[in-house]
Amino acid sequence: MSGGPDADLPVIFISGKGRSGSTVLSMVLGELDGVVAGGELRFLWQRGLVENRNCGCGRPFSECPVWSEVTDRVSLEGGTPTGDVEQIAATHDRLFRWAAVPRLLAGGRAVRDWDDLDRWGAAAGRLYRSLAEATGARVVIDSSKWPVDPGLLGLVPGIRPVAVQLVRDPRAVAWSWQRRRAQYDRSEVREMDRFGPAHSSASWAARNVVVEAATTRWRVPRLLLRYEDFVDDPSTSVRRIGEVAGVDLDPGGVVEGRTVRRSVNHTVAGNPARFGEGLIELRPDDEWREGLPRHQRWAVTAMTAPLLGRYGYPLRLGTQS
Repeated sequence: MSGGPDADLPVIFISGKGRSGSTVLSMVLGELDGVVAGGELRFLWQRGLVENRNCGCGRPFSECPVWSEVTDRVSLEGGTPTGDVEQIAATHDRLFRWAAVPRLLAGGRAVRDWDDLDRWGAAAGRLYRSLAEATGARVVIDSSKWPVDPGLLGLVPGIRPVAVQLVRDPRAVAWSWQRRRAQYDRSEVREMDRFGPAHSSASWAARNVVVEAATTRWRVPRLLLRYEDFVDDPSTSVRRIGEVAGVDLDPGGVVEGRTVRRSVNHTVAGNPARFGEGLIELRPDDEWREGLPRHQRWAVTAMTAPLLGRYGYPLRLGTQS
C-alpha cells in the first residue's frame, strides 16, 4: 500500500521517546500559518471516539467543534466516522506494538495483504485529509512518536510523510518519567503513568534505533532534532523542519527569541502542557541534574552509552559534547 503520485499532503511525524518535548514542539508548529497540530493522532480512535477524553481546547472530544467537523468529513468520505470505532481501536493495538515492528520493517510480502494495515491505512488517510480540509491547513503535525507508524512509513494513502526524530538527553527523560504529573480527563484528574530508569533507558534507545532504521528502510525524509537545540533556538529549529519537509515554515509572529505564542489548540492527546494559552518561555529543564540520583544517572548512561555520542551528549556530566 502506498500513497502514490498524489500523496501530496505533508504530514510531519514527531518520533522518539515520550517526555522529550514533543508536545511543546507540536504546539509551536501548530501555531504557524497553514499548519495544524493534531496531537498524538494514533490515539484518536480510542481516547477520542471511544473514551471521549478532553481535546486540547478543554472540551470533551465529542463537544469540540473542530473534531465534530473532522469526523463529519470522515463520515462523508468513508461511510461512518471510523468505519467501526471499536474495530479500528483494536487494530491500533495490534499494529502499534513491538511484536509488529519486524514485519513493518521487512516490507514487501510481509506487509502485502495485511488486513489490519489496510484497514488502518484507509482510516488514517481519511483522518489526515479531513483534518487538513476542516482547518484549511496545508501541513499536518502528528506527534504520536511511534517509530514504525504506518503513516510515517508512507503506507497511508494520500500523504507525504516526513520524520522529525526528537531526541533529549536520556537522563533527563528518565527523571521526567519518574515525576508525578496530572492528566486531565473531563472533570477527572488522574496521575500519568510513571516508569523506572531501566525501562525509560531501554525504550529511549529502542525507539531511536528503530526510527532511524525505519526511515532509512522506507526512504522517508528525516531530521534529527535535539530538544536542547530546539529550546535554545526554536526559530532555527522550525526552519530546519520546513526545509526537510519541503514546505515554508515561518516562525515570525509566533516565536521571538525563546518566547512562544500559544493559542487554543485541538490536540487529541499529549501531556498537560497542551492545555491553556498565552505566551510561554522555552527554557532548559535541568532539574534532573540535581534530582536524578547518582546511581540512576550512571545506570542510564551505561544503558544508552552507544547512542549518547551519536547524538552529541557527553558520557560524563559537566563536560561539553
